[in-house]
Amino acid sequence: MNVLVTSAGTASAINVIKALRLQQDYAVRILAVDADPTAAGLYLADDRAIVPKCSQADYIPKLLKLSEEYQIRALYPIYSQEIEVVAAHAPRFIERGIGLLLPKPDVVTLCNDKRRMYELATTLGISTPHIIGDRDPLIFPLFAKPNTASGTTGARQINDKEDWEYMKSKYPNFLYQEFVQGPEYTIDILCDRESNLIVGSPRLRLATKSGQSVKGKTVEEPTLVKLCTQLCKAVGIVGPCNIQFIQRNDEFVFIELNPRYAAGGLMLTVHAGANFPVLALKLMLGQEVAPAAIRPGVTMLRFWEEIFVTQESIL
Repeated sequence: MNVLVTSAGTASAINVIKALRLQQDYAVRILAVDADPTAAGLYLADDRAIVPKCSQADYIPKLLKLSEEYQIRALYPIYSQEIEVVAAHAPRFIERGIGLLLPKPDVVTLCNDKRRMYELATTLGISTPHIIGDRDPLIFPLFAKPNTASGTTGARQINDKEDWEYMKSKYPNFLYQEFVQGPEYTIDILCDRESNLIVGSPRLRLATKSGQSVKGKTVEEPTLVKLCTQLCKAVGIVGPCNIQFIQRNDEFVFIELNPRYAAGGLMLTVHAGANFPVLALKLMLGQEVAPAAIRPGVTMLRFWEEIFVTQESIL
């Protein structure tokens, strides 16, 4: 069975490729694609190809052409902006017999808008960081981040009034909020096509670098799974997502929902009992998926690993 994984240079794509290599349910052949010929994930796959960036008009036609050429049965779009583009063209893949497991385009747009997601979470009774308005007192530290950026791109802590005035003048459209401190959790989620949560795997982020978990541990937190179940149903999530919370005293504060595979700790969830890319493949093929049991206390310690290729191998 041939599958296609996009954005092969991202940690999320490499996670998906590694997870597909671990399973024995299907004989899978992986085609990885990226706009960068030196993307590491290209050289972890069986086949590789260069595609335009997802913002370019010929991106979808190229994916369709490759899917036909390689007889692709399932497509894994990885990067946030890419997911939104593919979701908008989903019927073109589905009518060709290519499996997809994505929410509707407007759902992806909603998830990528942090302000709107905070408003939705609040209507569900879920705690969110207080957004700082022009008339609010400034109690430092504060936190600033782009409203629609992926991950921690552009996010920073604001420690004093001078920093605040600089950020507001340079980035007036940023989201400014209270600084929430406490243990950080990411919950890896897989939902069916009716937005019912199939698997929810909470993991404690023990250490992070550049917004990605480099040390983590699976934990048993039924409250987090319950909150995620509410959010996914209300939003209309289909397929994978990851949701982030910070524990402040006795409450969990919602930080963001990313409608994609996690970049940092997905392999922790895989090794704890739920191979999300394989479960997603089953759903794409129209098969039933039973809830997977997650083992608490499984700890991940990440390290760097190199890939070496010759000049002749680079596309």
